[in-house]
Amino acid sequence: MSYTEDLVQELQRKYNVFLIDNFYSTEHLSEVKTQTGSVTRELFSLLLNTGIQANSTVKLYYDLNRFNPHYSKVFIRLTLSSVKDVFVYIGFKKLYGDSTYNMTESHSGLLIYSNKVYLSTGNEIGVTSGYQNTEISGLDLTRDYILMIEKNKISFMPLPQIIPYFDTFRIISPDRVWTLKATNATYPPEDLTHYWMFFIKNLTNEEKTVRIRHFCYLEEYAD
Repeated sequence: MSYTEDLVQELQRKYNVFLIDNFYSTEHLSEVKTQTGSVTRELFSLLLNTGIQANSTVKLYYDLNRFNPHYSKVFIRLTLSSVKDVFVYIGFKKLYGDSTYNMTESHSGLLIYSNKVYLSTGNEIGVTSGYQNTEISGLDLTRDYILMIEKNKISFMPLPQIIPYFDTFRIISPDRVWTLKATNATYPPEDLTHYWMFFIKNLTNEEKTVRIRHFCYLEEYAD
């Protein structure tokens, strides 16, 4: 049996859902923009751009709430123009309303607020609803990273950086290894299906962008 056949059988046996979205089709993503916000859709890439007017937003989410963080892993390649004066949320979310810093609805994702990067989770299980935002240090998200989110954990892998060098360029090649950056045990997401959301809002009169590439979702069988 060939390597390709082995791989296909492994994906069929191990995963309930295996999705790689290169953004070739646009029908499955709902788009909400305010003020000067805009979206550029290209093959292999989404660019969310707030424009220059303060408090402009861009939100994209998959039409179906089909994503369960308890049995899945999500991989995304992303680059931001800045983590200053911007609010960003990328992750699982129970409802498709705008994201906030202190949202208690079930969620798990990357959150950027007040010039800081967090793993944000929350749930409404039990008597008291709650959320947990764990700050992540040592990341420059204006560079290329792949992030992985699984339930209440977030990990990152750095990618090579190309920088100008006199009249040419040079490449900085970090070790391509996963680093677990945060685990939220206090308020993990609920065991139910969620939407997947990309959200950005500028907090000043400056253009802010986030580029998303190669969304990959793997969901194992619940049993």
